[in-house]
Amino acid sequence: MNINGDGARGMVHSSIVNFGAKKSEQSRFQAFPKRFCLVTGCVLASSAGLSLPSRGAEPDGFKVASQIDISTRDVMAMGGYGTYFLKTPRLNQAGVHDPLLASAVAFESASGQKAAVVVLDAVGLSAAQISRIEQAARRAVDPQLSLIISATHTHHSPDTLGLWGSLPKSGRNKRYAEQIETAALQAVRDAFARLEPARLTQRLGRHSNSTSALTNPMEVQDAFTS
Repeated sequence: MNINGDGARGMVHSSIVNFGAKKSEQSRFQAFPKRFCLVTGCVLASSAGLSLPSRGAEPDGFKVASQIDISTRDVMAMGGYGTYFLKTPRLNQAGVHDPLLASAVAFESASGQKAAVVVLDAVGLSAAQISRIEQAARRAVDPQLSLIISATHTHHSPDTLGLWGSLPKSGRNKRYAEQIETAALQAVRDAFARLEPARLTQRLGRHSNSTSALTNPMEVQDAFTS
């Protein structure tokens, strides 16, 4: 994680978003949080069309992971700490406390189907960035590669969205944006280069927060749903 000029620090984390369902609507979705762990645990295999091995079967070839440091010591605006006028360094990072990472896990079935999950320690990614990473990964690995790309939404990283920083300029640093895209691609390539036999399993977990709800889910027409 990066730390800002006030010394603020915290754990890199991911979050579940509550889209603000009305109380009258929440009861319809109270079952959702209890199934959240199961759904996320299986989404890659089911959406990518990779079949789970049956109990007692030989390992089906589900594989391994890679991480690349994407920390920077360049002075940049921190993601999520507001905007300011001209050159006020108060909201810029002052150093690196813990590394920010681009992480990838690769999967390949016995039939040769490939999929990967990429997670960046960043406050967010634009649709254009995600598209460039997808295209580059498919060129490098497999045109039919199924890919999930996400950000941890940590606020202890540079502004990767251009929403903060020193007005009238954007807080987004183009060089750093290119750096994390390159790192995401390299993490995918490294993960596929280190494949080892493995077995994919799933478990059912329960979430105690029954007030969270997702309403009107958006379907994205991509390699997983089309």
